[in-house]
Amino acid sequence: MVVLSDEDFGDFPPGPLPCDYSPLGEYHVPPLPGYRGRWREGSLHSSWRGTATWQVLPFAEGPAMVVSRERRHAHALLVTGDPLWGDADVEVGLRPLAAGAAGVCGRVLHNRRYVALWLWAGLELRVTERDHEAERVLASAPWPHGHDTFHRLRLAFHGRAVAASVDGGPQLHAETDVPCGAAGLVASSPAAYRAFRVTCGESDADGWRRRRRAWDAAEAEAGVALPAPRLWRTIDTPGFGAGRAVRWGDLDGDGQLEFVVAQNSTIGPGQNAAAITCLTACDLHGRVLWRWGRPNPALALLTYDVPLQIHDLDGDGRPEVVAATHFELTVRDGATGRVRAAAPLPTPGPRTDRLDERLFRRIPGDCLCFADLRGAGHPGDILVKDRYNNLWALDGRDLRPLWRWSGVTGHFPAVRDLDGDGRDEVFCGDSLLGPDGAVRWRRPLEDHADGVAMGPWGCPTAGPHPMRIIVAAGDAGIVWYDADGQVLARDNTGHTQGITLAPLRPGQGGLQQATTTFWREPGLVTLYDRECRRIGQHQPTYRASHLEPVNWAGDGSELLLLDADPEEGGLLDGWGRRPVRLPRDGHPTLCAEAVDLTGDPRDEIVVWDADRMWIYTQDRPAPPGRLYRPVRLPRHNTSNYRAQVSLPAWEPGL
Repeated sequence: MVVLSDEDFGDFPPGPLPCDYSPLGEYHVPPLPGYRGRWREGSLHSSWRGTATWQVLPFAEGPAMVVSRERRHAHALLVTGDPLWGDADVEVGLRPLAAGAAGVCGRVLHNRRYVALWLWAGLELRVTERDHEAERVLASAPWPHGHDTFHRLRLAFHGRAVAASVDGGPQLHAETDVPCGAAGLVASSPAAYRAFRVTCGESDADGWRRRRRAWDAAEAEAGVALPAPRLWRTIDTPGFGAGRAVRWGDLDGDGQLEFVVAQNSTIGPGQNAAAITCLTACDLHGRVLWRWGRPNPALALLTYDVPLQIHDLDGDGRPEVVAATHFELTVRDGATGRVRAAAPLPTPGPRTDRLDERLFRRIPGDCLCFADLRGAGHPGDILVKDRYNNLWALDGRDLRPLWRWSGVTGHFPAVRDLDGDGRDEVFCGDSLLGPDGAVRWRRPLEDHADGVAMGPWGCPTAGPHPMRIIVAAGDAGIVWYDADGQVLARDNTGHTQGITLAPLRPGQGGLQQATTTFWREPGLVTLYDRECRRIGQHQPTYRASHLEPVNWAGDGSELLLLDADPEEGGLLDGWGRRPVRLPRDGHPTLCAEAVDLTGDPRDEIVVWDADRMWIYTQDRPAPPGRLYRPVRLPRHNTSNYRAQVSLPAWEPGL
């Protein structure tokens, strides 16, 4: 017998397991100080905020991992081990602490696919198989016992066969299609766990080791052909740094990107509205070019979008910094920060969704987006919205309001000329608007849009019109529409937080579409082909990611930037491997972004926190011959929520 895991929780200090159920984790990797051992929390929900799900408490029998609260909206899930584990026995001591369900799980392929043995104290035992939204009962039996002692639960896997028992009693038998996976603890009501153990036979352990070696070898082989990260530059941002509130642009016209960073204070109800308190413009040597406001390091983090962009608004070849500050829309000279124009932000519109935003006489501003609504041949019009209820269009020439639309706005609008008339349509929340703000069509969703991609991609055989609208729709999953609002396909693999379109599997045709989850079960990456069919699912981390497309090698393939963590982060390929990881050199891990900074078409990886920014480039020159330079969505429409799109394009070699 081989012991794969043997946990008595004696190494854990008493008290809560480190956790963060705030929206900060939607696009940051916040530090979680404290000890978690080999365990990863596989579920979260905003309603859990402020109260840890798991904590270690003393019992007469010894320390136990305890779910001390009822958990709605998602099962409490704690996972350990290798997703490549095969046949094994999973055992744990479980004491129910309340009416409700708690149990042990195995074959955890990812946090939405596993087999579990559930115990309802005084009622029933159940073996279930979870497959995303479906939870199927495989076997059940009465269980009349109570709450005041630990019971030994056993869940054994052999091929497709599943055997389950409690305290060595009669077994429940079932079959499963889940091929392999890690193990863990699962509950929806309070329970205590101790003496967790996973074992397998020698031949089963050999099979797992072979699978692990093969996976690691394939990952290493994929990395051999790719450049390794090399630290190119570090920049200090003491006191004025921030989280994902950074915008990039050529502020002074020297052909090199600079950046502006915003600090924000939360105002209004909940963590839903930002007031920019400080803007700092820097070059890549760390020199401060200009500043508005007063820095305060306590205002570095944000859990919302930021109304800030860098854009050549008037088309004169010189970029402006456009921002919502002190209830005004300000347009500043990019090189000096001098205000060139300003106007009051709109007055609040009606409440149409979850939040009443009529507290202030003017909206604070949630995000900014530029579009060509007048057919001028330049995106010189401004879209500004509140958090959830209203969208306004402004004439970029004089900041005069053009129209307002009220509805379920989602987070960030998408703009595109869908009908070829030279003017942009706007998709916001669940509605397609014409350039005049009139609603073309609306398709209500069970949730709201977290990210939207519009363009000639996806589902090419579903109708003659080439334009498609793809919505990462939160709890509604991912939805594909044609330009007339007809649903072409939909899929629900969890709370779909973001979507990226890029050539992730070279040679397989078209763009692959990758989604990632956050609320309920975070970190699951799903790949779709051009026909909207699932072609892969991977659980690289148990946290969210922006899935930034990265042109790392310059060879026509792209990778996905997970985050900057040297263990669980790095660059992900279209088969779920991580062939590139950042070194263990003490770099910041709060934020990560892919930006082309050094002169060749390949992307650099920028990582930062509130105090410093580190920039990694490739450890070798760009390949000879023509170079891959993908076409991305415009930098002037950056958002913490927008979809990521990277279209193949090439240029002559250096």
